[in-house]
Amino acid sequence: MSEQKWQRLIDARKSRGLSQEEAAKQCGVSSMTWSRWERQATSPDIEALKKICKGLKVSADFLIENDGFMEFTPDQIGVLTNAADIIKTKFN
Repeated sequence: MSEQKWQRLIDARKSRGLSQEEAAKQCGVSSMTWSRWERQATSPDIEALKKICKGLKVSADFLIENDGFMEFTPDQIGVLTNAADIIKTKFN
């Protein structure tokens, strides 16, 4: 059985404990649109892909299955955010 086209979208949503409706809201799209993506009825366009990446904090490469990139866990995101804040403070 082959992996769904947008399985990584589903996995990213579920790993954050979000329902389809919550993920859609977080990413600025309708819950109907989100549902269509997960059912493979449609695919996100480039603008929607940007919203997904920002909302779920994943790379486009991860979502389109370029295995050279990884998804960050919430703990990793926290560490990276703190590091970025420290760097901004030091250099601003």
